[in-house]
Amino acid sequence: MSKSVSTNVFKKKTGIQNIQAYLESGRSITALEALSNFGIFRLASAIEVLRKRGLPIATERKEDPNGKTYARYTLQEKAAEVAPKLNVGDRVSTEMSGGGSGTVVGLRGDEYAADVCFDGDGFDCPMYAHELTLIPAEAPKKELKVGARVRVDNILGDALVLHSTGAVLAVDYETWPVRVLLDSGVTARYHVSELEVI
Repeated sequence: MSKSVSTNVFKKKTGIQNIQAYLESGRSITALEALSNFGIFRLASAIEVLRKRGLPIATERKEDPNGKTYARYTLQEKAAEVAPKLNVGDRVSTEMSGGGSGTVVGLRGDEYAADVCFDGDGFDCPMYAHELTLIPAEAPKKELKVGARVRVDNILGDALVLHSTGAVLAVDYETWPVRVLLDSGVTARYHVSELEVI
């Protein structure tokens, strides 16, 4: 990997973006180098933000000629493989905040990668990409068409599972894949993998 990088790469970016670009160029950095190159006084805080974004940054403790210790930060190999590539409609799971699974309902360009609507609560929650695991899409056993009868397992709490049946009202791949009118008269939205054609 080449160590020579044009300084133009680091112009017109925030301090954290500059540190990320610097590390991604194959270089390592210390607090003194961050201060002199980018005017960043608190490199450890910037490194923590980058780690939360999914960058695997290693810390190496060093000692200067005067006996004082300092940290040198280096980006570990294969950083791009840490966070999954997400799309709206993807099913994801997480171990964060007690765990759970949900559907990606929006993508972001800021520090959070995606808005996830978790099963059961109906609220969108911003999540970092590295906190999410993609759930492979399951092909439906039968083709889902409007009017098809389906069975749904609704999970309430930790152990209570309610079985419901209903008819497919619409298939909408923009937000939620399938809208179902349950026999109870309630309309709900489900992912294809949550439905069993009966």
